[in-house]
Amino acid sequence: MVYKKYLLIAHYHKDGQIRSDLVNLIKLFSKSFEKIIFVSTKLSFSEKKKIKRFAYIITRPNYGYDFYSWKVGINFIRNKFYDDFDKRKILFLLPSSLLYLKPQKLLKEFNKIKNFDNRVLCLSKSWEICEHIQSDLLIFSLNLLKQKKILNWWNNIKKFKSRQIIIYKYEIGLSKFLDKQNIKTVPIFDENIKDFPSNLIRLLKLRVFNIFFKVRRIYKKNPTHFYWKSIYKKFGFIKIELIKSNPHNVEIRDFKKIFRGKNNSKLHLEAINN
Repeated sequence: MVYKKYLLIAHYHKDGQIRSDLVNLIKLFSKSFEKIIFVSTKLSFSEKKKIKRFAYIITRPNYGYDFYSWKVGINFIRNKFYDDFDKRKILFLLPSSLLYLKPQKLLKEFNKIKNFDNRVLCLSKSWEICEHIQSDLLIFSLNLLKQKKILNWWNNIKKFKSRQIIIYKYEIGLSKFLDKQNIKTVPIFDENIKDFPSNLIRLLKLRVFNIFFKVRRIYKKNPTHFYWKSIYKKFGFIKIELIKSNPHNVEIRDFKKIFRGKNNSKLHLEAINN
């Protein structure tokens, strides 16, 4: 079956700018994606001009984080393109909280996916609090949005300002909801044990943990941090939170190699200033 792809991006920038990596991603994806919808909490007129040829642009007030942007985008798609809601149309949800250094790698991985039936794909799962999908990347058939219960779930997303509430009600909440609907949640990234030893040693040196299973438990909490090398190698992006603050003190010496060169050093600076 040949699938037609829609891309929905949730964007935030404190100064209303759009980073160069996002512009590059949108231009690249526009060549093979049916439609791109870009939902931003703030975007200046001059910045809009960078992508207006390639995407539908929606601006909204700054609340509710990515999930509220996705709610707005999904309702836009439903109202404007409802006839496209069938199992051959796939919706990809991406946030601006990832630095897309090599978008061609991400596109290549997207093109490898063949089975979307009655499932929601995610980048990875977290075991913090309980097992749940992480919202760094979500993929599902638009046909699912024809189901009243699923559409109602998205429409019931509220304007919370707390990130922790968003995680609990919507990352964990979506996982529980999909499970009740007998819809599988499938990660497309397999954790790579090669990333484990260097970060384990680093944590032990910092005396953060001294028992292996506790360290392993932390690894399960945030794969985009602890397995960033494998994710970057396969998908071409890095979590901006890791670049800016590295909250888990993972090993990031390879950043020097990755951000060497004029282009990547510019992208690195843009990510820090996001």
